[in-house]
Amino acid sequence: MPDSSLTEAEHSDSRMGRINPLETAKRPKNSYLRALELEPKSFATSYQLASLLAEKFGDKTSLEEAAYCLGRAIAQQPLQAELYYLLGNIHYRLGRANDAIASFRKTLEIDPKHSGAANNLGALLVAKGMDDEAMNLFTKAIQDNAANMDAYDNLAQTMVEKNRHEEAVNILRSALKLAPNHPGCHIRLAWILATSPADSIRNGLEATQLARRAGELAGKDLPDVLASLAAAYAETGRFTEAQEAATKALNHPAMQNNPERAAQIRRHLEAYRSGRPFRDVVAH
Repeated sequence: MPDSSLTEAEHSDSRMGRINPLETAKRPKNSYLRALELEPKSFATSYQLASLLAEKFGDKTSLEEAAYCLGRAIAQQPLQAELYYLLGNIHYRLGRANDAIASFRKTLEIDPKHSGAANNLGALLVAKGMDDEAMNLFTKAIQDNAANMDAYDNLAQTMVEKNRHEEAVNILRSALKLAPNHPGCHIRLAWILATSPADSIRNGLEATQLARRAGELAGKDLPDVLASLAAAYAETGRFTEAQEAATKALNHPAMQNNPERAAQIRRHLEAYRSGRPFRDVVAH
């Protein structure tokens, strides 16, 4: 299965309209550094420089500098929820899960209806085994912003991991009614329909259609697209094609940096080589 999705700061809803970080990429980094030297207590300059460093550059050093700039901005305006939200995303990208969790909790303390923070906090809590709180947060994220597709996707994935496949299918169908071109929900729903242990849920033909549509939307060579397509092929008895798709997913360069995901796809491939469809059953 694909990993939980965190909503990036630049993908959040109109909250980012307060100060648009994407606009900062149009100005050179040095201009903000000079402005900060002239106005060291400028909230806007600190925020815009942090956004530029995080989104335009994004290397570890730039992310560290962005976190520092956000600290300065927070010192000037400590009740701006969006500052903590951006800081949480930066902590996540730096591998600081606990700091990210704290930042997202602070975002929600200031702005309880911040859908992006609720989703991102939930995704991080899933990784810590706090599934019940995470599902409540995903549900809250959807209630506060029905267009937050990452929250639907994450809620469905967490339910699958609890073997609640029917509920997961219903959630994803609701999501696709709102956003019929969302590739992540196509991928997730295709996977469930191809691999659910419940006979009443599986539908290999629909799963194939969904996976192919995901490929059209996001790219046919993406590992998650290929993995779902392979599972769908196997469910319909097309094991040669299933092996080809799974092998292609396994050979994707992205797998070199994701050994856990590569191991999952190898297990799928073993089933297809044995003439068996894969069944996604989570032991509890």
